[in-house]
Amino acid sequence: MAQQFYQTHEDAYDYLAIYNNMDIPSMPGAVAYESTVRSSGTGYGYPVQDSGQEYGSASRLQSLINMGQ
Repeated sequence: MAQQFYQTHEDAYDYLAIYNNMDIPSMPGAVAYESTVRSSGTGYGYPVQDSGQEYGSASRLQSLINMGQ
């Protein structure tokens, strides 16, 4: 979804929040969930990472929020 979004929008968003009608559920027992794309901070138990290319974001996207159905 994010890769398609970036085909028609510039990389100018920190977060993408999606509602879907494709039966893509959130996580079991959750209404929604967040998937971290980039993390550069340290000291709070989450590893530094940059998965932006997988989402089609060259530099800005921080996270994707799936609001479920």
